[in-house]
Amino acid sequence: MAGGRRMALPARLVREISALPRLTPVPFGAARLLGLGNFRGHILPVLALGDARNGAGEGAPARALLLDGARPVALAVDAVLGLGARGDSENLDLDALLAASFPAPERRAARHAPLHAERGEAVRDERLALLVMDLAGQRFALPADQVQEVLTKPADLAVVPGAAATALGAIEHRGSLLPLFSLARLLGFEAEVPAAREQIVVVRVGAGRVGLVTERVRNVVHVEHGRLEPVPGVLLRGDAETSIQAICRPGSGERLISVLDADHLLDAEAVAGMEALPDLPDVTTAAVEAESAYLALRAGGNRLAMPLGSVEGVARVPVLSAIPDAPGWLSGMVNVRGSAVPVIDVSMRLGGGSVAEREGRRLVLARQGGDVVGLLVERVDGLIRLTNAAIEHPEAGGEADAIFEGYVRLADGAGAGERIALLVSPLTLIDAAGRDLLEAVR
Repeated sequence: MAGGRRMALPARLVREISALPRLTPVPFGAARLLGLGNFRGHILPVLALGDARNGAGEGAPARALLLDGARPVALAVDAVLGLGARGDSENLDLDALLAASFPAPERRAARHAPLHAERGEAVRDERLALLVMDLAGQRFALPADQVQEVLTKPADLAVVPGAAATALGAIEHRGSLLPLFSLARLLGFEAEVPAAREQIVVVRVGAGRVGLVTERVRNVVHVEHGRLEPVPGVLLRGDAETSIQAICRPGSGERLISVLDADHLLDAEAVAGMEALPDLPDVTTAAVEAESAYLALRAGGNRLAMPLGSVEGVARVPVLSAIPDAPGWLSGMVNVRGSAVPVIDVSMRLGGGSVAEREGRRLVLARQGGDVVGLLVERVDGLIRLTNAAIEHPEAGGEADAIFEGYVRLADGAGAGERIALLVSPLTLIDAAGRDLLEAVR
């Protein structure tokens, strides 16, 4: 039963009947696409047999039929009436439904080809990516390739009596215990970080991982190696040389950044203790080498992830210069180091409301294919690292298969399970007409 209609489908096509999970909407997806759902650890598109507008609320479908075949898909239904021949039921033409919802495989492959080429250009960046943090009124950074994730510190923390003064305890993370250390104490600061503002930067040290608790993670910046200078010898005392590896001069009047090295933050005894921890399958050398860094964003209720190699930086939103007769999603222009950069309201571009006046919004400066664009988003969640195996490529239909490069399951962050993030590259947020418009603006 779907949308008040009795329908019949050959039982041999149905692999499983499941409760309908929480769905993630996909902007520009197929007309009948309700969203993507997590079914036993796999992301599947969920199609409506009734009206796709009834995907939530009263009268919404509650069950999902998981289908076998070359195209994994789930069908949302109100109820399953049972097995057997039903003369009063309407036979469902599944082939026609799938053909109308999803493009042919060769069309989809052609759409994605230029995106991977653009991404390759972004990866060939010889600058150093730094994750910048605020701590005790100063700015510190870790090389982004040393960082695995950025988390919000949970309330549930196991304190270990008799541990080192720099150790805060441990939390459960990805099926194991993650030791936490105070970055402020490791650097010799006496003042404690306000509990409401603490974040955890997960780094690999020795044979395991540790969480460094810091005050605030600001953004990711890319700097030329020539802007890194050694710490003046006259300032070094005791173990300071091993804590701070270099001083970064970002330029443009910005504050100096002390660059740290995760391998030199803990003392030899703590690093030796990491050898006793079990090495999990997801942190083997092979897995780490296959990981890529992404910046996690939110816009218009969507969770997004963008390749770190495309991100120039994150900043507070400055005053924008309006563009007459521009579409609503083109918020204006901003001056970045003497160049005029167009700013796109990502929420509006994806079909949602504007983030122009929302508190906490951020401007993500992104470069791809030689062009720089500003992306106006609701918030920046931090840095995540993904393996190729973690990225799934279910079909969404419509223009979504050209806009989004894949999908990944991420922890909700509020103890509410997982949500699905959409992987994007900067210029895939703009269609061909939008690119022509930006060229005309320039």
